[in-house]
Amino acid sequence: MFQMLDIQEAAKVLAISERTLYSLTKSGEIPALKLQRAVRYRLSDLEEWAAKKISSCVLDKSISNDILSNDATRKDPTGN
Repeated sequence: MFQMLDIQEAAKVLAISERTLYSLTKSGEIPALKLQRAVRYRLSDLEEWAAKKISSCVLDKSISNDILSNDATRKDPTGN
């Protein structure tokens, strides 16, 4: 059985505000189950979403570092 969280619990797990979680839910970025007026989140979905965000940040940082290191090794076109 899945562990289901309400918005307060889910926001705490993700270390974000409830307002941010609501916005991410409304945009469809974070999967949620809507039961009439209640919104619930599967813990496994939140963990998967967070893992993807972390890996994309790490990838973005490594790409940025590659770009910066390539820029540092380029010669100045003026010869300086």
